[in-house]
Amino acid sequence: MKNKKNLFRGAVLLLTVLFFFPIDAKASDINVPKLLGLYTQTNADNSYTVRITFSATFNSTCYIYRKPLGGSYRRIGKVRAAISVTSFTDHNMPSVSDYVYTVREKGMGIYSNRLSDYDHEGLMTIRGRATVTARSGNLNSRIRWRPVKGADGYRIYRKMDRGHFRLIDQVDKNRVTFTDVYSRTFSPVEKKEFLSYGCYLDTSSHIACYTVRATRRSIDFDKISLSPFEKDGYYRLQAPIIINFKKKGLDRGCLTFTSVPYANLYLVKLIYKDGKKRRYYSYSSLYSTNETYIDSDVPIRKGMDYCVYAYATRNGRTISARSSDFTLKYRNYSVHDILYIGDSITYGSPYKTDINRYIFSYPWRVMELTGSDYYNAAIPGATLAYSNVSTAPFHRFRIIKDVIPRIALGNTPNCPPGLLTPNKKSFSDFDTVILLAGTNDYTDLIPVGDISSDDERTYCGAMNRALDIISKANDKRIKKGRTPVKIVMPDLIYSDRCNNFTIRQSRFKTKNAIGFTLKDYERARNSVIERHKSQGLKIYRFHTKSFVDQKNCPYSTADNLHMTRYTYEKMGDSLTRFLVEKVWPD
Repeated sequence: MKNKKNLFRGAVLLLTVLFFFPIDAKASDINVPKLLGLYTQTNADNSYTVRITFSATFNSTCYIYRKPLGGSYRRIGKVRAAISVTSFTDHNMPSVSDYVYTVREKGMGIYSNRLSDYDHEGLMTIRGRATVTARSGNLNSRIRWRPVKGADGYRIYRKMDRGHFRLIDQVDKNRVTFTDVYSRTFSPVEKKEFLSYGCYLDTSSHIACYTVRATRRSIDFDKISLSPFEKDGYYRLQAPIIINFKKKGLDRGCLTFTSVPYANLYLVKLIYKDGKKRRYYSYSSLYSTNETYIDSDVPIRKGMDYCVYAYATRNGRTISARSSDFTLKYRNYSVHDILYIGDSITYGSPYKTDINRYIFSYPWRVMELTGSDYYNAAIPGATLAYSNVSTAPFHRFRIIKDVIPRIALGNTPNCPPGLLTPNKKSFSDFDTVILLAGTNDYTDLIPVGDISSDDERTYCGAMNRALDIISKANDKRIKKGRTPVKIVMPDLIYSDRCNNFTIRQSRFKTKNAIGFTLKDYERARNSVIERHKSQGLKIYRFHTKSFVDQKNCPYSTADNLHMTRYTYEKMGDSLTRFLVEKVWPD
């Protein structure tokens, strides 16, 4: 009987101990939750939200503890453990200092009144935020961020257009810069969707957005704490492009412009000249839509120009981008008929759909500003001269054989089916001819030749033959009492693309396989121009260096060869002024 009483007393004592087990008691038979990660983010009111992740026994009750640095743990919540990773979010972490978090698991069964041991190191927050800036080119983006105190490294994230952030690299605490080379960091799917030739990003068509999180790892590197990050990331807001203007009456018109990724508001402004000053007046506000192009009704007044501002909110700050001015003062030049001859740069590549190649090309821009009629006979990949051998893996068309003779007869040039619209006009029907060709003669190893030659297998010879044919058409126009043909020859566009696409190599300085630079072709062309000018042909050189040069090539071109839509717009604006001020008044 005495033994039974002692046994009963022992059982009661054991239950009492189990029930009143203090917080710092250890229970080796209960699983200790494994801390995995801690993620800090700022709220709109400058408070912090903290999410801690850990693994624990499935369906067990887990208690979350928090303490200030140097202080004591205090329980702040509980959560039921998931099958794999469990998370708990502390929505109200004080913002005065960093805090340390840990987790204890409540036992089950006979241990239901006991708590496990805990990770004594815990996970400490990082409250500092790495403010990011970036400069994106067509081959890479150069990223810089503000260092964060206490960080032992940084994680770099990127998202494209309106996608989701994806981790692309990690660097140590001594690095506050990173160069994102697209050909290395893009996935196969991203390369197919965003890159041309597997390495070039057209920054006027796609936006690369970046954010950075500071990291702090545990002593044994098996858990990590991440700092807050800029939710919007850093991106450069694109400028809208005014692509069309149509009259809707004597004093009303419709302005059409491109929508801009991330923009949430557009402001259409009217521009008046006040002496030498230009005054801007807000006219209408339009909110962002899913449409590619946006229309705005505007008034028409003498001397009035237009522009559009796009606005976005980036990490709590308003940013803006402004279109080029759009003017109607040249619309009275609609009597002119322009013929464009060239390759992909004049065609409008790399915007190869019908709508894009018309809207984003300098011939389209000139037409929109002047109201002039035009025919674009440019063929991507074409050389000016003839060769029966091609260095390209595709059929090259030759302007001197496939375009010039066909236009002379009033026919459509030989070209891939559906590439060009039908044509019935001959050279004598155009008062202005704009000829830009030579970049493919450089890559296809066409000899420069002699400036007085008529050998169509050389660049100079083909140029002489083309100008001779135009000269005969000019004589025909003059005999009919019509104005002489005006020929505009834009300088060859600067390019940094030679044999290795991923390395910038200036065609103006790098010789091709037969020993010529693109500058050699341009010099020879200039000599041919002077030769024909001396014979009475009206030829005008149009300089292009201000649009693309060695410094801005990664940003003004989509692929170190073809211009971005913004550069096409600038060239079209400048060419319009050149035609109106220098060419057509003669």
